[in-house]
Amino acid sequence: MQISKIITTFAAQMNNWLRYIFNKYVIVLLGFTIFITFVGNRSLKNRFERAQELDSLREVHDSLRRKIDQTEKHIQSITSSKDSLERFARERYFMHAPEEEVYIVQDN
Repeated sequence: MQISKIITTFAAQMNNWLRYIFNKYVIVLLGFTIFITFVGNRSLKNRFERAQELDSLREVHDSLRRKIDQTEKHIQSITSSKDSLERFARERYFMHAPEEEVYIVQDN
């Protein structure tokens, strides 16, 4: 007798739960939550991936900005005087005056 009463109350409680689970509003809300989380261009998964990509691109941007600043300083130091510009041209591009001979020695 007592076991059958427990079973009937359990079945009644399960019936109430099933009624809430299969409610049309709960189903729509659950579908919307799944759609927002996993599906579509604006899903949370895609947002996290794009945020990580944005962070990596910002790091690349910062490193390139530092290289640009170093290059600008180097250009400024080269163009600051005629002697430094001449030295750079001779070392980098093997330029020489018309009456000079240049010998290039390479280490293997």
